[in-house]
Amino acid sequence: MIEGMTRIPASACLLLLGLLTACGDDAPRHKKDAVRSPYVAGQVWKYETRDGEESSRVHVVRVEKHPAWGVMVHVYIDGLKIPNPGAQDDKDKLIRIVSHMPLTEKAMDDSVTRMLEKNQPIPHYEAGYRAWHKAFMKGDATVFETPIKTMLQQYADGIASARRKDAQGGS
Repeated sequence: MIEGMTRIPASACLLLLGLLTACGDDAPRHKKDAVRSPYVAGQVWKYETRDGEESSRVHVVRVEKHPAWGVMVHVYIDGLKIPNPGAQDDKDKLIRIVSHMPLTEKAMDDSVTRMLEKNQPIPHYEAGYRAWHKAFMKGDATVFETPIKTMLQQYADGIASARRKDAQGGS
């Protein structure tokens, strides 16, 4: 293992992939969704959050239909406070957004509590979506079937566990 590298569970890696690719890009901002779903790009939802993240919100950025998965709801999540122990400076001590997370419609149903806004600008998610889509098409990525709160906790736990293992100098 390279010094300073951290092992992270696969589910956390998929979330991290969206975070790492969230920088600027020139993709179209979004296109009109043509899928029958209660979720539409531009909606902002309140959801069952982790403790301390009550101001976090879920932004629907894309909705699409897949022959095997059914309706997939792609979201951007802000207002997070996930510790980032590997941060080099204070401004990066917390992970505050997940720029792209693909969910089944049921996982979204199990997560959200009420819609806050409609027709809002779509946050930049395209780079994370493209990276996920490329991996998804090769069978190396999935669509999450569990609630957002659970996925975020697994992600945070994976980062903390990997950091502890690194600190112990183990594998």
